[in-house]
Amino acid sequence: MSTPRSRVACEPQLRVLFLPRDLATPNAVCVVLDVLRASSTLVTLLAGGAAPVYVAATVEAARALAASLTPRPLLCGEVGGLPPPGFDAGNSPRELAALSLDARPVVLATSNGTRALVALSAAPRVLVGCFLNATATARRAWAEACTLGVDLALVCAGDDGGTRFALEDALAAGCLLDRLLADGTAAVSRLDDAALAAWRLWRSYAADDATTAAARGMADSAHGRELAALGFGADVDSCARLDALALVPVLTSEAGRLVLRSAR
Repeated sequence: MSTPRSRVACEPQLRVLFLPRDLATPNAVCVVLDVLRASSTLVTLLAGGAAPVYVAATVEAARALAASLTPRPLLCGEVGGLPPPGFDAGNSPRELAALSLDARPVVLATSNGTRALVALSAAPRVLVGCFLNATATARRAWAEACTLGVDLALVCAGDDGGTRFALEDALAAGCLLDRLLADGTAAVSRLDDAALAAWRLWRSYAADDATTAAARGMADSAHGRELAALGFGADVDSCARLDALALVPVLTSEAGRLVLRSAR
């Protein structure tokens, strides 16, 4: 049995917000979780070499942003799970992973994830997390919170424009918390009630088989079933790959535009 790693000197409060609107004052390191699919798409884009990746809150804002950029970016996104008219691609990680993206700029607008990123952009630091980069994100977010001396907030993007609880995002929040608790980095006493609930949710799915917990949770979720019905079942499976990537998208503002770049 391995010896747990000693906790670092800092002790940020660990919070979970089940909807972005629940974080009234974002004075915390925020991790945006929209595992089906914006977070997974953003990680996939950066892993594929896209640079930079711009985010927009709406389809209209994405079109205007893309039109202002030179060279012309790849315009990606979804409404109701499907690409809007005139967009180059949708919000499918598997579709985008197959494209040649080396050093190509991308603009992404989605119903929940990019909307949450824009809403939280004033926070001291904003990261993007999902199952694909769970461990890397948990560790990076903890380090950032310690450096800045603020809380760590895991913010679920939710569904229906950030107005409805999403099981898969809460499950991902619990997964990230489990990464910090399992090796002694964080203590259960630092979890707020929502964080404790998310962690217990993850532990309930992981009790039988942690390697398939994400896949089973997403298959149970309403959004996972909706995507499967739209023909994106392979995306759901792809988004369930635990720790497949080690990069963490970090949100910055460049020339008044919100940009995600990779922090490894």
